[in-house]
Amino acid sequence: MKTQTPRAHHTTRPPDLRAPGSLAAGLLAAALCLLVTATPFSRAADPKTTRTATPVAPSTASKIQQSAPAITKQPANVTVTIGKSATFSVTASGAPAPSYQWQSATRNGNIWTDETDSPYGIAGSRTAQLKVPPAELNQSGMRYRCVVTNTAGSVTSNEATLTVASPPAASIGMPGSSQGTKANTGSDAILVATTSGNPTPSCQWQVSTNNGSTYGNVPNTSPYSGGNTPKLVISSVPFSFDGYKYRCAVTNNAGSAYSNIITLTVIPPANSITRHPASITVAGGKSATFTVAVNGVTNPAYQWQRKPATSSTWTNLANTTGISAATPMNTIRGATTNQLVIDNVVPLSTTDNQYRCVIKGAGGITLESNAATLTITAPPPIITKLELNPKPGTIKLNDNVTITIEAASPTTPITSYQWQTPTPSGWVNVTDSSTIKGAKTAKLEIPKISAPGNYRCLVTNSAGTTTSDHVSVSYSITSSSGSSGGSTTAAATTGKMTSTFTHTAPNTPLWSQNGWTSMTALPAGAKITSIKNTGKTAIILSRLTGGATKSGFTTLAVGASTNNFSGLAGSIQWFCDGPYGTNPPEGAPSIEVTWTK
Repeated sequence: MKTQTPRAHHTTRPPDLRAPGSLAAGLLAAALCLLVTATPFSRAADPKTTRTATPVAPSTASKIQQSAPAITKQPANVTVTIGKSATFSVTASGAPAPSYQWQSATRNGNIWTDETDSPYGIAGSRTAQLKVPPAELNQSGMRYRCVVTNTAGSVTSNEATLTVASPPAASIGMPGSSQGTKANTGSDAILVATTSGNPTPSCQWQVSTNNGSTYGNVPNTSPYSGGNTPKLVISSVPFSFDGYKYRCAVTNNAGSAYSNIITLTVIPPANSITRHPASITVAGGKSATFTVAVNGVTNPAYQWQRKPATSSTWTNLANTTGISAATPMNTIRGATTNQLVIDNVVPLSTTDNQYRCVIKGAGGITLESNAATLTITAPPPIITKLELNPKPGTIKLNDNVTITIEAASPTTPITSYQWQTPTPSGWVNVTDSSTIKGAKTAKLEIPKISAPGNYRCLVTNSAGTTTSDHVSVSYSITSSSGSSGGSTTAAATTGKMTSTFTHTAPNTPLWSQNGWTSMTALPAGAKITSIKNTGKTAIILSRLTGGATKSGFTTLAVGASTNNFSGLAGSIQWFCDGPYGTNPPEGAPSIEVTWTK
């Protein structure tokens, strides 16, 4: 029997991964390649082919840098007036960008409450800027802060305060006085201001010493104290403060205002001078007045005195007519009354003069006022003499006529003279000619006068110009009557005429409320010398003729005369001004016109 050789058992062997070209070898190579690419470290291989892999940075998306919030600008206090909105702001940094939450607390509260937006209220409660709606006064003192937060932390800002301001007001009085706004001389006067407004306003007292024309701040010097507080004290108030006016100026963030005004009345002590004469400055030629007043003096007797400023000797004054009868300057009136008047003042020396009053009363009372200084500035010339030669009424045809003027100018020299004569359009300067000489001197000469005229002179110095009164020059004519050697006077060259009229209905000229108008015609060739009001009511004359205008009128009192129309010819328009319906009760108006030709 044949023995059967057993079949060998097939056993699977693992693949040889190193076998070139095998599938396993390819997969292995790919895996190794991926491993080398993803590993930051180099691996040893064939020393001839080994390369180092480049490191790869981590992704920034997975590594975010965070920082806690920080406040770079704190919210500030805010002040608004009633009805205005307020805005609080904060500036912060942080990563990621922080969120905001505003909170509020009352003036003195410790509980902070998150703010929320509302249609008519708070806005921006979760932003960097919070807007508070129109504020009311009861919101003043509210505090606000902001909590700034991100994922890295949280920070709270400083608190800021809202102030709601209201305009200031003040009322002043003297609540501690039993005499209202009066105070006795030498006592303390206390003025108190009651103020309102938010914030509490500051106070500044002010005083007027010129009856309210101007005010100045009260100084914190004696006798004042508390000039910038609600309480002003005037210690030992002097009588000279009588009539001073006081007010308080108050100020805060919402504005400023003045209080009411108090006039302080200071009650004088008995037997005292309540008003001293004040120093004055007047132009030469004007009047100076000094006044004194006393209180409680029985049967006071006054005596004014004068002395040079550099002297210590006082001299009693008496009423005078001036330096001399021919020079009526420094005329004194009231030398023994409480009011001294010096008319037409001119300097008496190179120094200013001082004046005072001595008052004596019953019981041996003697009081002396303070001294007052009279300062006299340079005056325009003062006319002291205006003379026609020959005398009026004695001049004949062909006489040599002169008009001489004298003027006082004690502090500055006279610089010029200028004679003038009237024309229908006004006064014009005279110039030298064959019929007139000295037009620019103190003496006007009219050689061999052959025509009447009117003249006045302008006298000038550095202080101004003075116009003299005018002088009317007329003459009469004489002629021989044959060989008898006698003389006769020719037909009169001067004359007078009277004009009177009645009126039964009111007439209203354009430039007079009521009155009567009359045209008075002169004889042919006649020129006016003067006009006199011979009626019993005042009249107004117009220097223009036909349609007179307001710019050319002169008012003439009853019995008065005027030379303002001298040299004019033609007609005069005049009227009586007054509330009369017919003739005035005094009688019909009338004028007397003196003329020459």
